[in-house]
Amino acid sequence: MKRIIVDYGTVTELCRTFGVSMVTVRRALRYETSTELAGKIRALAMKKGGVELDEQPKNQKI
Repeated sequence: MKRIIVDYGTVTELCRTFGVSMVTVRRALRYETSTELAGKIRALAMKKGGVELDEQPKNQKI
């Protein structure tokens, strides 16, 4: 499950920057959307110190 973790307050800042709702930002950071806007949100989140995680579910065999 791929996602981007950001510091407290960064989601709100991203909402204001792009003029979108928190749901839009959260979905972008969880890679639930693949629009151009979502890509821009993820890129700015990474520039602001976000950390990308790519975790495998615990019950899944590799």
